[in-house]
Amino acid sequence: MNLDQYLDALRGNRAFMSCVTHWETLPAQDARYMDLPLGLSAPIVEALKKRGIYQLYTHQRQAVDAALAGDNVTIVTPTASGKTYCYNLPVLETILRSRSSRALYLFPTKALAADQNTELNELIRDAVSVNPPPMHRGRQLKILFMTQTDICPPKFIIFVNDPELMHFSYLRFIENRLREQFGFEGTPLRLIVRARKEEEDY
Repeated sequence: MNLDQYLDALRGNRAFMSCVTHWETLPAQDARYMDLPLGLSAPIVEALKKRGIYQLYTHQRQAVDAALAGDNVTIVTPTASGKTYCYNLPVLETILRSRSSRALYLFPTKALAADQNTELNELIRDAVSVNPPPMHRGRQLKILFMTQTDICPPKFIIFVNDPELMHFSYLRFIENRLREQFGFEGTPLRLIVRARKEEEDY
């Protein structure tokens, strides 16, 4: 069942629809951009440009401007919509202006972990679809899922049907995809391959 079919099934479910007061499909929109904030310190501008970022999404620019003006800011956007820049840019700018400044980051770790695991496993599925693991002695490597367990250095556990089927070249392929997706260029990564039965819960 694809997403459209699932939504159709929900809409045809009387019990579910009895809890719905309004149903609307919003059309896709092109991304809207704004220039980098005026007065943003040169080191930050240079760092952004090195990452290929010459403009911000409108919600990022508005959030940065408001935060630097001392306003309280709430951002409600989907995963991977660039919220990180909304708070990191004002923090970095404030520290550059006053080296005695401090920032306290509080995160809902379980929600973040769930989002991160979703992204990691989407990456694995995409990687396997683009470059399926080769057969080894008539057996097929199956990558079941991946999770991150440490950050210093970043450590990832890849669960497979049989670790002996994981060739070092394919592990390097996965490592390169991680680096491209999450900006780990120049960062040492630890990838550990472990066995897990397909029928086990995870």
